Amino acid sequence: MHTIISTTASLCEIGILCLTGFVLFRRWGYTFAEAAAYALITVLMALSFILQTGLIIGIPDVSVKVEVMLCLISLILLTFLRGHLTMGGNILKNFVSAHPGASTALFLCCCCLLIRAMLLSPMSNQWDSLDHMLLFSQQGNFFAFSKGDEALFPVNHAILSHLLLRLNAESGMGIFGFMAYLSIGFSTYALARRYSWPPTAFTVTMVVMSMPRLVYQAASPGDEILPAAVSLFCILGITRSVEQPNIKDLLLLILGILFGISGGVLSLAFPVILILLSCVLLIRRHGPHTWWTLIRRNKLTSVLALVPGIIFSQCWLFLHNILYRGAWVGSPTEFPPNADGLQGALANFLRYVLESAHFTQPLDHLCQWTMDFRLSGMVQQIYDLFIWPVFGDWGAATPFVINWKPDETLSWFGPLAFLLILPAVIHALIRGHRRIKAMAIALMGYVYVVTLTTAWMPGNACFFTLFYTCGGFFAAFFLPPWRFTKRGKQMIQAGSALLLFHACMNC
Repeated sequence: MHTIISTTASLCEIGILCLTGFVLFRRWGYTFAEAAAYALITVLMALSFILQTGLIIGIPDVSVKVEVMLCLISLILLTFLRGHLTMGGNILKNFVSAHPGASTALFLCCCCLLIRAMLLSPMSNQWDSLDHMLLFSQQGNFFAFSKGDEALFPVNHAILSHLLLRLNAESGMGIFGFMAYLSIGFSTYALARRYSWPPTAFTVTMVVMSMPRLVYQAASPGDEILPAAVSLFCILGITRSVEQPNIKDLLLLILGILFGISGGVLSLAFPVILILLSCVLLIRRHGPHTWWTLIRRNKLTSVLALVPGIIFSQCWLFLHNILYRGAWVGSPTEFPPNADGLQGALANFLRYVLESAHFTQPLDHLCQWTMDFRLSGMVQQIYDLFIWPVFGDWGAATPFVINWKPDETLSWFGPLAFLLILPAVIHALIRGHRRIKAMAIALMGYVYVVTLTTAWMPGNACFFTLFYTCGGFFAAFFLPPWRFTKRGKQMIQAGSALLLFHACMNC
């Protein structure tokens, strides 16, 4: 009974903070989707900062007191700003009325995922990060942790599980993955609206939220889906900052980029790319003087943001590793490196393109039943006939085999990701305007880093969650109104709904 009450209290705390974040961002002029996306990620950032600070100073009880104070302030704010909640509810109601079928399907699947997330136990699956967080929670200090000479890995996202582990909670661990999943949906819609009308933007959002791997990760502790959600949040922050320079978006963008550092060495790749992308877009559009003036006019806010910035940068953890662990960074999961250089990277790129053609197991069985023909077998034959004779085992840690098993470790992103999102990124790379082309180059740069540094093996789809999540809104730019009819939208929404139900049933 005690653990049930504790879990419920923690989930209520998260809900109150998210609602408060939403009404504040709405009051500051953000759209419904932007406010929801920002609220979800900033709450996760705030909780991570509070929890990390408590464990760094070795007084974890401090975080509990700060959280209680935040909840009390949040309840007061919700009371005074409840009008924004009412307006938000009306906006949502009107939106659902405009898209009744697809909205109902999405709502039902989200309810199923939320129930699964709330019931998820720390012991129901094996996540490497939870093993470490359990020890941190028991010891109440990062630096008392001892596990041989193993270096610690960045914990910006993993530390969120401490919110429940410190209470010996037996469930609720999937709430962080679910929040990331919702944030991806809202961020995708907010970005897609820059390039399309609401029906197209919602269709693109359905495509992204129906990707099987995202659905499987939506009720997890968030080790994989959270970095993708935070990266998309940063792209939204870049977009808003380019459109209208302001201190809120600028500071949240910086903190979001640093918050994206969580996991092994490869978790540093996209934050570095985002820093370069931000500098290129923000300075090219407004010049360095604009941003320097913003910071000078908001000195106190900028100085206060330094504290969470230092925590999220994980420099304190890297320094501890160097001094006491013999390596500057650890990794929760080991992936073999690509030992074959550029030719291995090219071979891996082709393997990943073939794996992206993920038409799912039901469609594979349907083709087998109706035409005595397997789509997965065709993809495997393409590899065996055209790629294997040229590249052999270059870049691969194990033999390449196509596997469309509905599994959160092996699954890819479904047929719509292959048919819409991948071509959309390539289209933006070739024909996009400056901003979207720069973002496409950033995503392809990330793909290059992954193919060059990591050997192919089953399960490497985890590296591409970020690519397909951040590239989802490109489909709105790829599908202009004169090429995308109402019938086409309805067909894609129906296909997305079927994918959603299939993935939910196999969670």
